[in-house]
Amino acid sequence: CCECNQHWHASCGNLKGTNGLNQATVDKISKEWMCPWCWVCPFAKPGSHSSNLNENSLLEKTLTCSLLQKLTDAVAEGIEKSTLPPPIDLSGLESQLENLSKEVQELKLRDPDPIFS
Repeated sequence: CCECNQHWHASCGNLKGTNGLNQATVDKISKEWMCPWCWVCPFAKPGSHSSNLNENSLLEKTLTCSLLQKLTDAVAEGIEKSTLPPPIDLSGLESQLENLSKEVQELKLRDPDPIFS
């Protein structure tokens, strides 16, 4: 390809039937030949052409997939935000639990009250 310098097999580069060409013709073609990736047709395709229909179908599927992914992400984010409870401050509970444990230990060590014996 004269544009990207990529080398192509004749059949891969849409040059089928060029195997019978002489070297001068091949040299002439290769100086200005553009590969299928670089060459752009100057004419618009008819709307009913199969490649045009394939491109439209691919575009629709791509857009549909892209929109579905964005919608899925938005719904997941909304669910996550709505179902998470607000954060709970447990620092007070921890100190209360320590105090309660100490009181229980003190009760266990105390002499039993003679009234309840």
